[in-house]
Amino acid sequence: MKITLKQLILKNFRGVKDLTVDFGDQTSIFGANATGKTTIFDAFTFVLFGKDSSDRSDFEVKPLTQDNQVMHGLDYSVTAVLDIDGDIYKISRVLREKWTKQKGEAEKVLTGNTTEYLINDVPVQMKDFNAKIEEWAENETFKLLTNPQYFNKILPWQKRRSILLEIAGNLTTQEIVEKEPKFAHLTKLLEKTEIDSFRLSLRNQKNKINEELKKIPVRIDEVNSTIDVTTDFEQVRQDIAKYTKDLEEVEAKLLNEAETYKEMANLQKIKYTKMAELETLKHDAERNANKPLEAIKAKVQNIEFSISKFKSETEYGKQKIVTAQKRIEELTKFVTMRREETEKLSKENDLLREEWKEESKKQLVFEDEFICPLCKQPLPPDQKEEKQKELETTFMADKKAKLDAITSKGLHNKNLIEGIEKEIAGFFASIETFKQEIQQTQESIKSAELKIQDLEKEKIGLEITLKEPVKVVKTEKQKFLEDEIEKLNILIVEPASSELQTEKKTLTVKLDCLKETLTNETRNKKAYERIDELKDNERNLSTLLADIESQEFLCEEFIRTKVDMLEEKINKLFKNVKFKMFNTLINGGIEETCQTLINGVPYSDANNAAKINAGLEIINVISKHYQRSFPVFIDNRESVTKIIPTDCQIANLIVSEKDKTLRIVHENISEEVI
Repeated sequence: MKITLKQLILKNFRGVKDLTVDFGDQTSIFGANATGKTTIFDAFTFVLFGKDSSDRSDFEVKPLTQDNQVMHGLDYSVTAVLDIDGDIYKISRVLREKWTKQKGEAEKVLTGNTTEYLINDVPVQMKDFNAKIEEWAENETFKLLTNPQYFNKILPWQKRRSILLEIAGNLTTQEIVEKEPKFAHLTKLLEKTEIDSFRLSLRNQKNKINEELKKIPVRIDEVNSTIDVTTDFEQVRQDIAKYTKDLEEVEAKLLNEAETYKEMANLQKIKYTKMAELETLKHDAERNANKPLEAIKAKVQNIEFSISKFKSETEYGKQKIVTAQKRIEELTKFVTMRREETEKLSKENDLLREEWKEESKKQLVFEDEFICPLCKQPLPPDQKEEKQKELETTFMADKKAKLDAITSKGLHNKNLIEGIEKEIAGFFASIETFKQEIQQTQESIKSAELKIQDLEKEKIGLEITLKEPVKVVKTEKQKFLEDEIEKLNILIVEPASSELQTEKKTLTVKLDCLKETLTNETRNKKAYERIDELKDNERNLSTLLADIESQEFLCEEFIRTKVDMLEEKINKLFKNVKFKMFNTLINGGIEETCQTLINGVPYSDANNAAKINAGLEIINVISKHYQRSFPVFIDNRESVTKIIPTDCQIANLIVSEKDKTLRIVHENISEEVI
């Protein structure tokens, strides 16, 4: 769609009583300051959207008297004739005052305003009017395509970035892989998730693995402490075999004694059976009594894990505080530097004020002899008056030019000072944010330290419980067996061969001790198996960690490649204008941005001519993308020697001090003086 402005008709609009402006493919509007150049642009935006060219809806439409009082009782209107793809439309917006005679009052009073909307001189409802305008020129798109400075000076960088990405199109994972095959591994991984979410997942996995790896050496040490390394278990088994054989020989000798002892032997057998049963019951009782200790041991391990976690949090918090403090120091330095700049600019403005005062005092004085004050030559009497007027005109023009230059420099410095003050305010806001972050982190550290203290106390209490002797409660069955064994001991008469009995007792005691010692071998075996299990887990976790770190590095390389490709893709659309879409952070990370560069120079540092041409180039690209062409109003056109080619209709607003009234020049009408 191409919209061409053919004509604007202003009636009682701002400072214009009645003005009709015809437009060609390229129209130049000349005039001194405050002659109404910007008013023409305001009129165009008003008739379309009810706003001025600065996007304000609350600007004063009504003209003012010399006393700055609103001129009432008029119709305030703007009419635009538009060529839209070859069809001519005439649209009007008319503002009328509403006067009402209140009850009990003699005169009518102003109670509000009404607006009339016309398309091709036919009144329409506001919603129909706005719908038609929206069909032709959506508000945001209109501002983008009519004002060369709107994209870079008014739009926030996030919106600028969004528009550029929309025009250029984002990059798919497949496109990046085609350029860099080393990222092919990521294709399947990124099918169901974004790269940032995937990186976060990898980071979380890595943190969990590192926590697990920290615990394993501690657990291995704990298991190692339970291993019996002093006992020769093979020798113990040999001793058990020897003493068992000796015991069997002694018992055989005892059984071969006199027949009278057979009954004793039977009783002894019963006794042994009951003793074995009793031993089993004792073992079960001890095992059951130790079960609560296992639960306590598990709770101690959980507490140790929590303590380790809180200690890690405190260390991380301390590092975070150090980082924040460094940033505060850096920002404070920036504030000092920028304040020095404002002081320098303020001093410069003080000098400019003095210079302006001195220049404004200068007067052109002619000598009585009619000597020219410039060339010092006598003036002929017949040329005196003419020459005086010529010299006065030249002098005043030169004086005004110097005063304007001083004023312009002062305003420029003032704008710089205001910009720096805003920047300083932003620095202070950031400093305050970091101070709050430090305070919150300190409170978190204090809370974690208190929790550590509580957990340490709880751990000590549990460890004391673990050291207390286990109380084994005898069952009724145990008591019954002990009584039976005691009765059998009374009934059993010791053999006459007391030496054999003594030897048997000695061998029995030794065997019991050796068998008890041998149980440590089983515990050792289980401990070694647990250590091997922990080491296998450590190796597996280390391998997994290496794989995750490799994927993490590949993701970072992927993002950097995407950044370079995306900037290249966007910048191919432009010739002189380039865009920096990402900033590289100190830690190697990347943050989004959108900075306009003109031949390598930041937009804010470029001269006005470069900024205008950059804006036109951006309009050309956006216009092509949206397939929309609107009239472009170029303010301060006098600062540009030559503008870049464009298919858009151009309206040049040119400051010309010699033109005290508007002078309009365009292709179709050679020159018109308003």
